[in-house]
Amino acid sequence: MTVNPDTHDLNHIMYELRDFFQALVLTKQSDNQNKELTLILDDNHFIENSLINVDAIRLRQILNNLLQNAIKFTEKGKIFFGYRLIAPDFLEFSVKDDGIGIDPSQHDKIFARFNQVQQGNNRRYYGTGLGLSISQKLVKLMGGEMWLNSSLGEGTAFFFTIPFIPASQS
Repeated sequence: MTVNPDTHDLNHIMYELRDFFQALVLTKQSDNQNKELTLILDDNHFIENSLINVDAIRLRQILNNLLQNAIKFTEKGKIFFGYRLIAPDFLEFSVKDDGIGIDPSQHDKIFARFNQVQQGNNRRYYGTGLGLSISQKLVKLMGGEMWLNSSLGEGTAFFFTIPFIPASQS
């Protein structure tokens, strides 16, 4: 995997993700999957001049994975996502949901390849178990860190940082 940064409008990327995933949420609701979800892009902390130097493909890949997981593991409730500037040189992204949550004893396993946290004896949610592992590796390649806060039955919040490099500095 490689990272190829270029100049992109971060706010535009975030609004595109909102529009795409809002359509996905509405499709799932109309497909009678009993999803009562609200997707919220928290743009309260967006930076005004959002032209930054970033690998937009990799950033979208990370956020796509986190948002898809939030939708998959949340039957009803809210999913929030957004970013904020922390310190002068890092952006912190978050995806928070009201889903099933993850037992704290399983947190150390969540980023392992080909691993899915099993809760109960039956497997209700399917996937390869690669998404979070790949996302964490991409975040590290981009110079950041990824972590989560979660409790069983109380939802999950994923966070990651990447360096903030304004386009004017690239």
